[in-house]
Order: sequence, then structure tokens, then C-alpha cells
Amino acid sequence: MKIKAVVKITGSLLDVGYVKFSRIIRELKGKIRHLDTFTNTYDVEVTLTRRDIRSDFIDEVSKLSRYCSVSIRVYVVINEKERLLKSLKDKRIRYVKVDGNIRFAVIKDGMLFLHEYNSRSGVLHIYVIPGIHVGADTNLLALSEFSSYVASSSIRCDSAVIEDMVKKAFAHVDELLS
Repeated sequence: MKIKAVVKITGSLLDVGYVKFSRIIRELKGKIRHLDTFTNTYDVEVTLTRRDIRSDFIDEVSKLSRYCSVSIRVYVVINEKERLLKSLKDKRIRYVKVDGNIRFAVIKDGMLFLHEYNSRSGVLHIYVIPGIHVGADTNLLALSEFSSYVASSSIRCDSAVIEDMVKKAFAHVDELLS
């Protein structure tokens, strides 16, 4: 089972400066998804594995995120659909099927974890959204409000929050598939 977290950072070059931005991206081995020199905006994705969750690495990420929006998504490669469904049943997590994919939501540790399992590719996408109140209808989140939550999952945060979110996401995956 492969697990990786992707931290997507969106911001303005005017806040960071192009030279500093280039140095940070090089150190993080980040992928520039979009760089517009006319509007001075960028989209960067930084992939983290468990061993990358070190304070010095996260501090580098936060040098960009101080001025930008950050969203975190975790990818888990699970080629055993039955294992996932059995785990959901054992943990009494309700799921819905949408276009052949399995969607479900879990609220834990003050965060909303929105899940979408793609049956064809065998990849479970987990969107980590902090600050969701307990008591929300997880079935409703998985069905009707899924895309709106995913679209608005970017937040402004510092290195401690990013590190906490990524650690909780990895712990959530371990617990989900145990």
C-alpha cells in the first residue's frame, strides 16, 4: 500500500519574490503546476511521504504558505476494493456510490476527511479539511456537498498546522485500513 500526501500551495510571487520562490521550490522538489508572470500567481504541488514529515521540511513549505492558500490531499493506492469495503463495514462508516466510485466522509480530530475511491485506478483520494464541527451529516457531505467542500478546502496556515494535518491524515489512513 503506497501512501503520499500532496500539499497544494497557491499564492502570489509578489509576496515571496521570484528568487526566493525558485530556491524553495528547488529544495522541496516541488512541481510547478501553474506560473503566471503576468498576474504573478502560482500553483505548486509538494509531495510528502511519511519520512518527509520533518520540521525543517515543513518549515520550507511554510515559507510559501505564510502568504498563500494551502490544501492537502492524500493518495492511497489500494488494489483491494473488498478490503476497503470490509473495513468500512467493520467501522460502521456509511458510503455512497457515485459514478462507480465510492464516497464517504469521516469527521475526526476536528477535521473532515472526505474520501473518494476510484474503482478503476484503485486509488483512494482523501481531502483533509480542518475546522469542521461534529454533528454534520456525513452522508450528505459525501453526496451533495462533496465537490463544494473539495473546491473550498484551501486555508492559510503555518508550518505547525500543515505538519499536524499531514500527520493526522496518515494516522487516519492507518486506522481506516487496520
